[in-house]
Amino acid sequence: MSARYYKKPGFTLIELLVVISIIALLISILLPALASARGAVRASKCLVNIKSQAMAIHLYASDYKDYAPPYYIRRASGTWEGPAGYPSWADAFLSDAILLGQYTQNETTETGGQTLYGAFRNGGVWDCPDYPVGVGFNQSRYCLNSRFYVRLDASYKWATMWRVASAKKPSTLMATADSDGAGYHTGYGNEFYTITDELADTSGTFSIGTPTYRNNLRKRHHGRTTVNISFIDGHAANFKTPREDYLAGRIDTQSPE
Repeated sequence: MSARYYKKPGFTLIELLVVISIIALLISILLPALASARGAVRASKCLVNIKSQAMAIHLYASDYKDYAPPYYIRRASGTWEGPAGYPSWADAFLSDAILLGQYTQNETTETGGQTLYGAFRNGGVWDCPDYPVGVGFNQSRYCLNSRFYVRLDASYKWATMWRVASAKKPSTLMATADSDGAGYHTGYGNEFYTITDELADTSGTFSIGTPTYRNNLRKRHHGRTTVNISFIDGHAANFKTPREDYLAGRIDTQSPE
């Protein structure tokens, strides 16, 4: 008896199109969820960063008679000596080794080596994972609250510094937050504005107390809709409506005066 061979039928064109459509549908459903999950991870990493910064503030205070660190030390000018050990053209920023960098693995680096001043180290606690690529920045992607932490220069000097223990409401007093400058300022009328990094980079507006002021807090997370803030008591939280929370008293920037 002769053997019979049967050719197994393949997929029809309609069946292939149905399978491809199902795969495309699953991808369209899963990709936004994966992107959202990655964004949540980046926002969580940022929260870890600013919690580490809040801890560094207390470590600094424990070493310097309870004084809170300045958010910025201006370069030498006139009778102002500037930051110790720095050249005449260099300012000291948050991540520098003479400020909070000494408690966060000396984040400041220059030409690959750890120094007193320079650009912060990529991947460290001063490098926000949600910071957009290609946008200019200062020596930190975070800021201190400039109503409590002071700028040191020829006008203000060391006598203006506050002690950490003088904070009246440590659970609401802002410590560090998403920004692109050393110090955040609420504005002379106590406005509380936020801005995206992209808009701040292109706005060219430096006026204090305006929605486009470059030192405003930055909406970086969850699709550029939320801001991370840490507080003097050491906790950190994500805020979608920080201005409303500020007006409601859940965020405070006031000095102890």
